[in-house]
Amino acid sequence: MTDNHAAKSYIETVMARAEAAWNKREMGTQKVLVELFKERVQQIALEHFTPSHDLHHSPGCLDRTGAAYALLVNLVRAAALIIAEIERTDRAAELKAAALGDVDA
Repeated sequence: MTDNHAAKSYIETVMARAEAAWNKREMGTQKVLVELFKERVQQIALEHFTPSHDLHHSPGCLDRTGAAYALLVNLVRAAALIIAEIERTDRAAELKAAALGDVDA
């Protein structure tokens, strides 16, 4: 099984589970949240924009890219990139705290 095939299979499995879980809820936002989750998983699994990859970007880079996608009305991709920036910021803070020996971070 190739990496792309495995990633696609993983995405399909995750998406099926996410959709099943959200379909049990009575929320109007369920479709957009599933689409957002799908986009972020695709960025990680298929495009290899992993959390460790994201750490190599300068602060604000991912959210500025997300803003550019928002201007192009690709709002799901924009939101996923903003989430990636939040994840990058959190991960950078965790790594910095670990390097400084701060166990509460």
